[in-house]
Amino acid sequence: MDRGSIRSNRSTAAKISAINFINGPVSLIILTNGDKTFYLMGDKHNSKDRGCAGECITLNEQASNLINTEKKCMDINAVLHTWLLYNNQEKIETDVFYEAPFVHRSHKLRKRGVTQDLDRWGNKMWLQSLGYLFSPCDSDRNFCVYSPSVRIHSNIRHYLSDTRSVYANPFSYLAGEMPDKLNEIIEWLSTLNIIRKHIGSIINAITKPSGFSEIRQVISELRANRNSTGQYGVDVLNTIEAMARNITTKRAIVAGETPKILHRVAAQLLKLRSKDPKAVEALYNYINNISSSLTEQLVSQKDLQSLAVLKFLRDEGQEYEALAIFREFAGNLWLFCMSIGALFMDVYTIARALYYDGKEIILYTGNVHNANYLEILGTELRYKNLLTLGSLGSGNIGTMSRCISDPKLEQYLGLGKKLHSITESGTLKNAEYILNDYALA
Repeated sequence: MDRGSIRSNRSTAAKISAINFINGPVSLIILTNGDKTFYLMGDKHNSKDRGCAGECITLNEQASNLINTEKKCMDINAVLHTWLLYNNQEKIETDVFYEAPFVHRSHKLRKRGVTQDLDRWGNKMWLQSLGYLFSPCDSDRNFCVYSPSVRIHSNIRHYLSDTRSVYANPFSYLAGEMPDKLNEIIEWLSTLNIIRKHIGSIINAITKPSGFSEIRQVISELRANRNSTGQYGVDVLNTIEAMARNITTKRAIVAGETPKILHRVAAQLLKLRSKDPKAVEALYNYINNISSSLTEQLVSQKDLQSLAVLKFLRDEGQEYEALAIFREFAGNLWLFCMSIGALFMDVYTIARALYYDGKEIILYTGNVHNANYLEILGTELRYKNLLTLGSLGSGNIGTMSRCISDPKLEQYLGLGKKLHSITESGTLKNAEYILNDYALA
């Protein structure tokens, strides 16, 4: 681009005032304790519909520069590009956590060892577009235009990728696609029934270094019931056995503590304890409160005890009747597996965020996780809530908007100011040069 174009960009930036609309998230929460400030943005997955009206400032096709810079609204990818360039320019130590894998600029999505083609980056969901935007910070740090002051973390990849943990927790296999064949339903319920009896031991094994000795009985019962639990039981057994092996996790070695930490949640909490023991106690309290509530609901479910009825109906050839009974209570059981899995992932993410030295911590994740973060930070850790906008939780997208708007948004985020600063300083243009070089590398 010639110098005339650069002058034109600067002239446009000078006209930019407040930006009080963000296209993409369904919620925004800002919390602080005076030392760290958390910016929680909630995503409603699998679509970009119901966003802000009209055009917004967004990234160009190459994700190397901004277009429509005269607008008063910003797409979330443009928000983060602007924000992180500014923080790096101003040497503000920042950590970003987002719930998606890195999407390499060959238009390939790499997740759990599977490579998938993308028709176009970020075409279907905003989180995917961030994976594309942040990919230079994963593959070659020389092209990461936000370094060194900003660290980018794909929290879902970091949480799930270590084969020593198989999947993040035993509930991952039970929170996938619901079984629809009667024999698989019976195997699914049989596995969940065993987990229900030993759930306290499993939660301790996931969250506490001392908890692994408690799960031998779970392993024994899963082994003894392989015929009735099928592949679900095998997958859960493999996960728990992997947790029970004495594998040294070097990152978890803390002076005076055992280095034999086998699950990522326990390892991260142990690391954080050396830095902020009060925060760890608060996180344990949160785990106990939520898991107790969820477990109470599960234990009170008489539906798990209907296995005998389902088996009887199957043996009598009454599969239709058995499936009808299962559908009546399947949702609650599946929701339990999802909720307890999210509990571990969210505690792990917050523990990592607290361990780093970032002054600003930005989390862009599913809206359910956002509600959990608010509970952890606001209730357990006593962070002050500065701003809450949008809709929290897992509500129907028909009642939500993927547009955050408020007259105070510029006051709290300063996006117009940040864009003006990085344009005038040349930071935005320099980033474009680097990212275009990355595309050719």
